[in-house]
Amino acid sequence: MRPTSIYLILLLAGMASCSGLKVVQDHDSSVDFNRYETYNFTPAADSIPINQMAKRRLFNAISDKMNEQNIRWAADPDIYVHVHL
Repeated sequence: MRPTSIYLILLLAGMASCSGLKVVQDHDSSVDFNRYETYNFTPAADSIPINQMAKRRLFNAISDKMNEQNIRWAADPDIYVHVHL
C-alpha cells in the first residue's frame, strides 16, 4: 500500500472520530421563565466528568444564554441549572 493511501485512511478515520457535541435540553413548557430573575448551577454540575477548560466553556455558554434572558447568577437563586453528561 502506498504511503499516501495510509495517510488518507488515517486522515479519514481521524475526521470521523471528531463528532460534535450533542446538546439536549429539557424543561417544563408550561413554566413561565420570565418570572425568574436569578439562577445557579446544581452542586452535581461541578462534578461532571470533563476537563476544566470544557467545563468552563459549557458554563460560560449557559451563563451567556441566561444573561440574554435577563436571568443573572446568584448564590441564592430562583432556579437551578442541572448539567448531566
